[in-house]
Amino acid sequence: MIRLKKITQSPYITLVHSMDFVGFALRMRRNGLTTRLNRKRIHYLPITAWSLEKASNLIKTVTQCHLFRLILPNHRIIRLCNTPRERTLLRLFGAPAAFINHNIFANEHVFVPGNGKQEHDAIYNAKFQPFKRHWLAKEINSLALLSYCVGRSYNFNKQYFDQMASVLKHAATLNFDWASNYTFWGRKKVCAGLASAKVGLCLSAIEGAMVSSIEYLLCGMPVVSTESRGGRDIYFDERYTVITRDTPESVRDGVAEVIARNISPDTIRASTLTRLSEHRNSFVNLIAGIHKDEGATDIPSSWEEVFHDDPDERLAVEELEESAFVRELIS
Repeated sequence: MIRLKKITQSPYITLVHSMDFVGFALRMRRNGLTTRLNRKRIHYLPITAWSLEKASNLIKTVTQCHLFRLILPNHRIIRLCNTPRERTLLRLFGAPAAFINHNIFANEHVFVPGNGKQEHDAIYNAKFQPFKRHWLAKEINSLALLSYCVGRSYNFNKQYFDQMASVLKHAATLNFDWASNYTFWGRKKVCAGLASAKVGLCLSAIEGAMVSSIEYLLCGMPVVSTESRGGRDIYFDERYTVITRDTPESVRDGVAEVIARNISPDTIRASTLTRLSEHRNSFVNLIAGIHKDEGATDIPSSWEEVFHDDPDERLAVEELEESAFVRELIS
């Protein structure tokens, strides 16, 4: 599902998530729309959902950038990277990029420290896909699990889910059960669920910046994480984050260690907000730089909607031609 969010009108800048740029350009060409689209200078800021340090993903991203420019030369892609290395790799291959971790879009007004009883030592908020490696939490006796898309969509792996039902049968399941009954929780309910635990878990070896990692931190929770690629560690601090080996015993011991440190939730949250502010300033500077290059001045006076509001449109690929986004570009 493609997600689009317009940042400014003139110049036209839009945030993009999960867009096949070459597929989009080819569909526009098949429908005879490329000439009309090229009349306007468009700036796309795609969010990086999966680590570009994985070679296949890097090659795909670079190829898309260059092929897209051949079809729509007046349109510009600036990839938002979750790590400095991702930015370096893209620029090495001639693809414009900026180091702006996508967790800048976490909502610090929703994810706040709780004041209720912490019933569990640790919680893992993750979809049931093998790369999430839930099994690394099996030695934690007091464990809670949150998830999404249980029993539905491409984000759910039934075989892996059934395996984890056996491995983690001792865990408290907050918004689902092992029979695949599932209740969707909005952000406020997720925040309340996180507040039931002392520590947040991050157990994948590679993915993107992992949104739940910064949600833990904004809730004032210390984090236990395995070593990883993807950018979640950008917001980590050794005072309240323990990096473990890829074994259940190491993860268990990491949870015990960080609980014993007894770091104030306010300290964790304040430090995270400082890091968040730095990355948001980089984003604002990127937008200002594009405006300066284009000779424009209508930079947003408030960034609250940019960082916190939902996308303007959520589209399947086949819906692009009739979308408000395309209609506006060809008008």
